[in-house]
Amino acid sequence: MGTIFSIIVLLAVVGGLAFYRVKPIMWTAILAVFLLGYTIFNMLSGTFLLLSWAIYLAAALTFNFPNIRRKFFMQKLFHSVKKKLPPMSQTEREALEAGDVWWDGDLFSGQPNWKNFKKFRIPN
Repeated sequence: MGTIFSIIVLLAVVGGLAFYRVKPIMWTAILAVFLLGYTIFNMLSGTFLLLSWAIYLAAALTFNFPNIRRKFFMQKLFHSVKKKLPPMSQTEREALEAGDVWWDGDLFSGQPNWKNFKKFRIPN
């Protein structure tokens, strides 16, 4: 019963960290404290604890170092996704090359700058 409760608490903490978009270094520190607590108080079985530490160390090394993350994960992910996507049409290419998003980018971000909007003049 203790193991199930421990896993639920850990998942709740991970969910909270994801919800608040905490930086990877903080994830690493907070999860290390949890795993250290689980280790000290023997809250998890030996096999599950060893597996948890192995996964934690692999994830910490991977996600806290951008060069490792890019080399081993993002490049491979990018190439596999790129193969599955259809080629870009001429219309899409022209839209991308057209420029910025003007004021509507501010509007759809949810925090428009109304002073900038008032500066725009209506073309004749």
